[in-house]
Amino acid sequence: MVDDATGLPYPCSFTYSEITPPERIIFMDREPGRLDGRETVNTVTFAEVHGGTEMTFHCADTDPRPEYAGVEQGRGTSFDKLAELLGSH
Repeated sequence: MVDDATGLPYPCSFTYSEITPPERIIFMDREPGRLDGRETVNTVTFAEVHGGTEMTFHCADTDPRPEYAGVEQGRGTSFDKLAELLGSH
């Protein structure tokens, strides 16, 4: 369960198909409201840049329907929370 753009819980599930430290993570996500049953393939790559780590996120399937318009913002919020968590350690 993750938070949506409004801060409310939004149910989803993730299945990890590849974890290659420290280079890449590939996972599929499925959202319960998705009527077509498709999973979205997500790839996150990590690269050392100027003494830090650059993270690149690629989503292989973005649903254009209006009801999914907040997905990009929701992912951005998740990455903001990750940055906060990492910055506190």
